[in-house]
Amino acid sequence: MKDCRLILDWGNTALKAYVYEGNAVIEQHVFEGDDFAAVMRLAESLKPSIILLASVIHHPRNVELDLRRIAPTIVLTPGTPLPVRNNYRTPDSLGYDRLAAAIGAWQLSPGKPVLAVVAGTCITYNLIDSNNHFLGGAISPGLRMRMKSMHVFTAKLPEPDLQGEMPLTGNDTETSMRSGVVHGAAAEITGMYNEYLLHYPQLQLCLTGGDAPLLAGVLKNGIFARPNLIADGLNCIINYHVENHLL
Repeated sequence: MKDCRLILDWGNTALKAYVYEGNAVIEQHVFEGDDFAAVMRLAESLKPSIILLASVIHHPRNVELDLRRIAPTIVLTPGTPLPVRNNYRTPDSLGYDRLAAAIGAWQLSPGKPVLAVVAGTCITYNLIDSNNHFLGGAISPGLRMRMKSMHVFTAKLPEPDLQGEMPLTGNDTETSMRSGVVHGAAAEITGMYNEYLLHYPQLQLCLTGGDAPLLAGVLKNGIFARPNLIADGLNCIINYHVENHLL
């Protein structure tokens, strides 16, 4: 495929592959976390110009070597050159998804401070200021973690699915729990955004992650979910390496 990039987002349970042409996603694939043979077949069939590997697991060293035989490969580490300055005090403990989401939001609003909210297992808040410095943010429990904790740490509360009736005022136990979890998390995001806005005028908010569509449905101020924000941030890192001849 002509001048495509392959981005591999390797999580604990799944490996997501994104194929980009320029700044547009043209293909997406999801593999089992240990099915790297399928990923290699995809890479060999695509013959991408560049590969980026972002991994949270300790993958075998030969994985990187095999990828580099196909195309120049960027393996994201705490020392990887970035288009923004990373001021996080403990970069080794920083999840690449937080940093990539913030970079994805930053490229949408150059010159303005941005807050990227990733709604996954946890809800993370990730700030880049107007000087292009990643400063960190906050981490709180995600929707399913909140729901499960009420079930685990009480004697009688069930563990309802997040999908279903969600009135602001719940009229039974399940809808009350759903309201507390989803509307409560949406209120948290709104409150955090407003607090950051006091310190960073013109702050732009971007929302992503598996639970982002659910939260976007109850958030105010026209906040929309951006499903590929993390991959877009990883692609922005590729652009930075290409433009600065770092490959």
